[in-house]
Amino acid sequence: MRNLVAKLLIASLFVSCVNHDDKEEIKEIILYGHSGFRLLDSTKYIFDSTSLDIREYFEYKKDSILRVAIRSYKKKTAYFKVNSKDTVGLSTIFNNLLLLNLQSADYYFSEPEIYDGFYYSLNIITTKYKNIKINYVPFLLSSKLKGLHNFIRNIIYSSNNEPTEYFPFDKILKEDALKIFNRNPPPPAPERLPKIKF
Repeated sequence: MRNLVAKLLIASLFVSCVNHDDKEEIKEIILYGHSGFRLLDSTKYIFDSTSLDIREYFEYKKDSILRVAIRSYKKKTAYFKVNSKDTVGLSTIFNNLLLLNLQSADYYFSEPEIYDGFYYSLNIITTKYKNIKINYVPFLLSSKLKGLHNFIRNIIYSSNNEPTEYFPFDKILKEDALKIFNRNPPPPAPERLPKIKF
């Protein structure tokens, strides 16, 4: 009888472990806002296709510290870790994203528009290696995605965030930057005005 109970316990533990492993969860979320591409040479108006001018950065990794970075115009980037009190229940909120059945997409203007805000990229990686990339302008998003965008930005700018040391994030973004550059290249260089002799 004891052998039977032990076998049943082992079998139930095995089944629960298998079920747990099969459950898809959010492994990583990276959101960054940028104002465009950095210039390689401002006098010649040449853009660097692998370097975005990142102003807001958010990084969530399962079972890790949340990190954010902010850079105001003409200032150095400030790095923060998110206060643990602000992250209670965050994994549950993010895992509910899977219920939205998100797909990679671009939400940009179909025609040239004057826009004076940041462009954003949201990268979501799941435990089953699903990789979702959403590039967008905030007011073109659906209401659910806009809610997520605002929720993450509130975390980025929370007054409870604690200053921390530099952490690298540019390397992660080079491949994304090149894809964004190829799909939505920056405007062409302005024509040079003829020199006027006096």
